Amino acid sequence: MAAANEQIGISIAAFYPTLSLTGSAGLESSSLAKWFTWPSRFWSVGPQLAETLFDAGRRRGVVAEQQAAYDATVAAYRETVLTAMQQVEDNLAALRILAQEAGQGGANSSSRQPCSRSFIRRSTGPERPVILQSSPHRQPYSVPK
Repeated sequence: MAAANEQIGISIAAFYPTLSLTGSAGLESSSLAKWFTWPSRFWSVGPQLAETLFDAGRRRGVVAEQQAAYDATVAAYRETVLTAMQQVEDNLAALRILAQEAGQGGANSSSRQPCSRSFIRRSTGPERPVILQSSPHRQPYSVPK
């Protein structure tokens, strides 16, 4: 989000003129012996000011684009935070329900026991019939995939 906010500032800065200050220095002489004398040294300093006069709304368009990107980043962040808060709330509710069930004692003990019958699953065609091992005389019924 901070990077998207910085991009808005960068695009707004395009509305202001650009000021550059350049400088150069050096030595020039026709002979090597005169390079280190004062008359052979030179320097220059110069400012430059540049401004775009007409861009057909490009700068405003770029600012609007960067603001839209920032809004999308904020929305994604909010969605992530809300999803995280929802997961925390769901897990807290599940813990509360489990604590209530544990506090009831043996009332739900049959629901907490694992199933004592084992299932044999075999695949024939589009559906899988399930046959109970403990009762061989029952007809198999199909379980959807």
